[in-house]
Amino acid sequence: MQKFKHLFGPIASRRLGISLGVDLVPYKTCSLDCIYCECGKTTHLTNQRAIFAPTQTVTTELQTYLSQSPQLDVVTFSGAGEPTLASNIGEVIAFLKTNFPSYQVAVITNGTLLNDLMLQDALLHADIVIPSLDSATPDGFQKINLPCRTISIENVIDGIISFRKRYAGRLLLEIFIIPGINDTNEELLILKKTAERINPNEIQLNALDRPGTQKNIPIPSFEKLNEIATFFSPLNVKIVSKTKPNLINKLTSFTQEDILRLLSTPVSFEALLIQTGLHSNDLRPILLQLTNQNLIYETKDGFLKTN
Repeated sequence: MQKFKHLFGPIASRRLGISLGVDLVPYKTCSLDCIYCECGKTTHLTNQRAIFAPTQTVTTELQTYLSQSPQLDVVTFSGAGEPTLASNIGEVIAFLKTNFPSYQVAVITNGTLLNDLMLQDALLHADIVIPSLDSATPDGFQKINLPCRTISIENVIDGIISFRKRYAGRLLLEIFIIPGINDTNEELLILKKTAERINPNEIQLNALDRPGTQKNIPIPSFEKLNEIATFFSPLNVKIVSKTKPNLINKLTSFTQEDILRLLSTPVSFEALLIQTGLHSNDLRPILLQLTNQNLIYETKDGFLKTN
């Protein structure tokens, strides 16, 4: 089976359907260290854009995979880091739109770099951009997102608004609700006013589905999320549901071989949850079986395929 270093999945995305992931940055290289991140703590906290993966290497992998005409809903730039830190993301998006225009392109971003006009230019060609904004106040932003010290919430908001004015595609604003921090009346009122300034096509209310970086993060009830959605009216709000079993079932090609393909370098259990879209109760027995077969082993940095 063909091995890919910068592609993962397809996975059953809770928001986008069947998604092929494109990962352009090293593991946990990010401008934020969010307390709810399901991939673990950020190990390289930065807002400096760079080329981490050569464009030719990534486009060759995409050419090889997509030329087989796989059944996908979207090709998504995401992974276990902040994809917009890759300064060549625009080149890869352009390659996809030129060579595989039948596939939609999505970018899931924390939104911290959208005040960069060069990045805005790069993302204008994506079909869907999903920036996150968990709080519109400095206090809430700091408590939830633990940003790189040079990043302010004011600049983040200005960047998203500036990009939105130029962007003709679908902009979906993700808000991750942490009870006790950003669900107070004051926080929600400021967040709503900010969302109105951004004017997204849709607001996606999200909540913890898997363990976050910090332990014991509270999870809002569906009733609370519904109450918040009503509060944001008349903005278009969707509560993000958990992964649907029928989407998992559609991933008939996602076998042990596919998981082995992901483990050419050490990958943590939390990152595997993200990259496979599987529930922890489904992933654990697969990893146990592979371990018992001596096909993988666990290191301090995660699971690794046996040579």
